[in-house]
Amino acid sequence: MQAKPLTHELIERLVKRALRAPSADNHHPFRWQWDGSCRLYLLADPEFEHADIGRRFLGWYAVGCLSETLAIAASEEGWSVTAQYQPERTSGVLCEWTFSERSVAADPLAQAIERRHTNRKPYQRAPLEPELLAQLERECASVPGAHVQFLAGGARKPLLGLMRIAEAERFASQPLHAEIFDSIRFDVGWKATTDRGIPPVATEVELPMRPLFAVLRHWPVMRLANLIGTSSILGVRVAWFPGWASAALGVITADSTRPEDALQTGRALQRIWLRATLLGLSMQPLAASAILRLPWWPGVRKETKAKMAEQWYELTGERQPLMVFRLGLASEPSGVAARPASVQIENVL
Repeated sequence: MQAKPLTHELIERLVKRALRAPSADNHHPFRWQWDGSCRLYLLADPEFEHADIGRRFLGWYAVGCLSETLAIAASEEGWSVTAQYQPERTSGVLCEWTFSERSVAADPLAQAIERRHTNRKPYQRAPLEPELLAQLERECASVPGAHVQFLAGGARKPLLGLMRIAEAERFASQPLHAEIFDSIRFDVGWKATTDRGIPPVATEVELPMRPLFAVLRHWPVMRLANLIGTSSILGVRVAWFPGWASAALGVITADSTRPEDALQTGRALQRIWLRATLLGLSMQPLAASAILRLPWWPGVRKETKAKMAEQWYELTGERQPLMVFRLGLASEPSGVAARPASVQIENVL
């Protein structure tokens, strides 16, 4: 394929497509720079620099997702992209992409970039064809260090228990509760979308439950509700039941829990998700059970961490689980989060 001229307009178009990739809370805490030639840079913004270790770890998932999306999108324009990452950094340049005009075929996954989205609707529980899962496994295998394991039927029971524990902890812990509700943009109402944060319509909370869900964003109310076991009930509603009712659950594991492993997990997640989209499948990440058990993750009770770590070891052994997602056939979501209509790309001085 003949490469299109690497103009500012093309770079802007590629960055916009890269920002279609998933991120924690629908937000990318980064800056972009272009040298006017063949190099594009991703830099940490002040929010990333001053974030705690957990938020930065989530940031590296996002870097992996958008990096993979950028390379896939660039292939449609005739460009090959090589990425160099700096996962040890908390400021400055986090990633550098070099564009090359060598012949490259368009990656078919590019067709799914704009169609991919989180779907929290109920999924069909009917098993998926083995060949469909094999295609997703091949996408993951193309990312060094990442491995995906699919669980269906009775094999899901241990993972469902972990998912329930993790989500219940998010509603029982004040810092984790704040993270959930700070990301939901109640200010836009239940019909509109937003390009930063999660629009309430995308949560798929049932109409009769919306007033209760909205009031639970106030910690004093949540704390009182937890006296009657509300956090446990929400753990079932938010994670256990959606996982049980899905066709399959996927777990992406890595060699360790370093930022570079989060990055590779993000790359693998995006390739799996785009392929699933092309196959007509829906996906929803449910990462809490994988990340809250990490020793340095803030806001989680020690006994909860210990219990989850023990159960995860029984499930994945020495492999480190870094992402969990559910998969299946579903109707279109009621609403999805938007992305910024414009991006700012600075010139390298």
